[in-house]
Amino acid sequence: MSIDATATPEQKKNVFEELDRILFACPPKTLLVSSEALFHEDLNFSDAILLSLIHHCIRKDGCTESNEFFAKVMRMAPGSIKNSIAKLIRVGFLHREFSDNGTKRHLYTFGYLMQNRHSLRQGVK
Repeated sequence: MSIDATATPEQKKNVFEELDRILFACPPKTLLVSSEALFHEDLNFSDAILLSLIHHCIRKDGCTESNEFFAKVMRMAPGSIKNSIAKLIRVGFLHREFSDNGTKRHLYTFGYLMQNRHSLRQGVK
């Protein structure tokens, strides 16, 4: 659901609560956009912003937020988010793993992996 003129107050409240839970629940409250992603010839501005959002949402088991969540935040279609994630993986800015039973996706930014010296097969259950 996006916030537009037809959204009810309850819908708006739900979107803002979800945003608060993910984006503003822990510091920093500012998203930093990688200049390398921003000026990459194969990426657009939305791809760079999505990369920053994913990086901000990473916890010990990666970013497990859904395409639908990012679609709400960025006011885009879930299919566009899916395509953007695939592009970010293809050009090397994201790494994707699935839980052992294949039901949950775990995204890691290359920057996170380098900062944390994270073993790609460690801790995904």
